[in-house]
Amino acid sequence: MKRKVHEKEVRKKIIKTARQLFLEQGFHQTTIRQITQKSGISTGTLYHFYQDKEDIFFHIADETFLKVIEKSEEMVPDHRIFLRLVCEVAVHIQAFLSGKNMAELYAIAYGSYNISEEVMRKQHDRIAGLLEMQGLKAQADVEFISLTVKGFLHALALKSMHGEELDPQLIIPQAARLLLTLFNIEEEKQLEIIQRLEALPIYVNVM
Repeated sequence: MKRKVHEKEVRKKIIKTARQLFLEQGFHQTTIRQITQKSGISTGTLYHFYQDKEDIFFHIADETFLKVIEKSEEMVPDHRIFLRLVCEVAVHIQAFLSGKNMAELYAIAYGSYNISEEVMRKQHDRIAGLLEMQGLKAQADVEFISLTVKGFLHALALKSMHGEELDPQLIIPQAARLLLTLFNIEEEKQLEIIQRLEALPIYVNVM
């Protein structure tokens, strides 16, 4: 039992240190050696838990996307599914517009087949489950919607990473309209959801 607790703590230390370095200096500028030195562990110990830097980032990305879901559920705890979904998109956008290194991390995550496939699989299952509970299972193709939104967010993250200034007050409503249109939500209802979205505290730390 003690060994399992120790291993869990070591994993957490590696992830925490790598996340900090990625945010401070960027993913590509961070080395395994820097992570081990700052974590106070040996290279062998790190490789016992993670295959490489990309594997570490995979776990960070997975945790980040789950955290966004949790934050959105806290902000929209009731049955307003579409408000919760656009809230998630808004939190992601706000996150990668917060700085160049954060935008780089999002761009890498969206551009990675393994990471994006895992995230989209979980997202597909969750959204399909939410819609089914509301009797909306056949209303839209969830996989197509997920792919479209992923492509949109990836493009925005790349723009932000390369220094293009993007106004979240303009981008977030546009992203919300895209998502709601894909779900075949009527325009009047879209406006209502976007107004509710704008009243939410979406400036949250997801890393």
